[in-house]
Amino acid sequence: MKFHKQIIKEVDPDQGLYGDCYRTVVACLLDMEIRNVPNFADPAVYRKSVSGTFTGAANEWLKQHGYGRAIIRFPTFAPPENVLRQFRGSLCYWILVGKGARGSNHAIICYRDRIIHDPSDSGVVGPCTPQNAYYAHVITPCTSSINPHMRIRK
Repeated sequence: MKFHKQIIKEVDPDQGLYGDCYRTVVACLLDMEIRNVPNFADPAVYRKSVSGTFTGAANEWLKQHGYGRAIIRFPTFAPPENVLRQFRGSLCYWILVGKGARGSNHAIICYRDRIIHDPSDSGVVGPCTPQNAYYAHVITPCTSSINPHMRIRK
């Protein structure tokens, strides 16, 4: 897995800036370059998807590349450590989505109950707004063969 730093850290729709933390963590997990993953947060990208949504655009792109994802919603006002604890016994990399220190929603990579990479070093400090929930995204291969890009650390 190659750890990247996100290219667009700010969110300013008036300037056409939509943070790309999510595409960055997807690129890391799939061992790809950031430029090869679309910025799903950009309306110019997600409006082209069948659903016209961030979630739909990400799902469509992942499917085209042989992956799917499970999304688990944690409705809570608790600190992110409470969500991390839920994955203590897991053996997979996963994406934690919550509110970042800059005030917008932010995505980071976790393994088991540890944060292993933050593409902007701003952290997740609370639940997403306005949903008041954290989200755990687990990307999985959709094919019958094992994909070499998804490696589990022992």
